[in-house]
Amino acid sequence: MRKTITGTGGMLLLQTLKDAGVEYLFTNPGSAETGLFAAIAEDGDNRLVVGKHEGLVAAMADGYHRVSGKVGVVIAHVMGGSYQLAGQLFNAQVAGSSLLVIAGVVGVSIVASLRATRGSAPDAVRPREEDEAVSADRGPTSATPSM
Repeated sequence: MRKTITGTGGMLLLQTLKDAGVEYLFTNPGSAETGLFAAIAEDGDNRLVVGKHEGLVAAMADGYHRVSGKVGVVIAHVMGGSYQLAGQLFNAQVAGSSLLVIAGVVGVSIVASLRATRGSAPDAVRPREEDEAVSADRGPTSATPSM
């Protein structure tokens, strides 16, 4: 059956998930997925299960599948979030669980404007000059403690 849906990409994705019988969405929300979260808030039909770490979110979706037999849907950040999911996705695969991962990414134009205004990294993650000066005073650092 062909269906016409009007609205945003988030609305289209949400309707597709609903048509597939998805009831719960497991997430560690981020700014790249705002279109989908806006659609979820407007719709109010799906249940959002929020976790503080992508690995935890994937484990919850895996557990949901193991108990219910329904697909566990994970919404995550595309870069760091996907990396954090990897271990739990492996566990889900070994267990034969069905998970769908939706990973959002910030648009290229936004990244380009960040680089133009701030350099290659956002201020929150770029070392400040005073931090670099403190590190320089301490000398070289090593991951292996000296005995």
